[in-house]
Amino acid sequence: MATEITLQDRIHQLKENVNVIRAAHLIANASVLIVQTGAGMSADSGLPIYKDVADVEAYRKSKLSYYDLCQPDLILEDPSLFYGFWFSCFNDYRTKKPHNGYNIITKWKTERFGNTNDNSERIRKQIMDACYLLEEEKQKKLPGAFFVATSNVNFYDYY
Repeated sequence: MATEITLQDRIHQLKENVNVIRAAHLIANASVLIVQTGAGMSADSGLPIYKDVADVEAYRKSKLSYYDLCQPDLILEDPSLFYGFWFSCFNDYRTKKPHNGYNIITKWKTERFGNTNDNSERIRKQIMDACYLLEEEKQKKLPGAFFVATSNVNFYDYY
């Protein structure tokens, strides 16, 4: 049975398409790209968001929240619980495959904002001038025209 799309729904879809086209145009014409990500990037890869990380039966039975499990003193008070929780998180982060959005951003970085274009070289030189005390090897790893600001702790990267 086909679902009818109302005129209002179709107008909403068209407005969304216009916004996507506008965003693509802005990215295509940008000289620098700063990507801001958060828990949604991880969640779309199947990782739990913060409120769900500790939503495990054993923690619920013990009435432990994510906040409780993140207290620094836990490592001294109950090392087994501390390491069990954090290594479980670590293993989740290592075993989940990043969704295709990461590949898209990596492609933007490499092809448009990577280390080989003139704008990237200009920005890198400005950063190097400001960071002249860094060893030469670290200077080579400085960003060009691509930056990521994220609250994620999932170890995914854009390299």
